[in-house]
Amino acid sequence: MHSIVKISTQLFHLLEKMVFKRHLVKTLDDTHQLIKRVQIIPIEVVVRNIATGSLSKRLGIADGTVLPFTLVEFLL
Repeated sequence: MHSIVKISTQLFHLLEKMVFKRHLVKTLDDTHQLIKRVQIIPIEVVVRNIATGSLSKRLGIADGTVLPFTLVEFLL
C-alpha cells in the first residue's frame, strides 16, 4: 500500500477512536480510498524534525538543521 494512503488510513482510524466521525469508508487499494462526501475543515498539519522550506525562511534557520524537538504546526 502506498505510504500516503497508509498514513491517512491510520489517521482516520485514530480520529474515529477519539469519537470523531470520519469520511473514510474503506481503503480500496494502494492509491484509492472510498469516502463519504463531507464538508471539510481546511487544516494542514505539518510535522518536522528538520528545518526546511518555509520554516527555515520564517525563522532564519539554515535548511537541513536538525531540530532539538519534533515541531507540529497546524495551519489554516
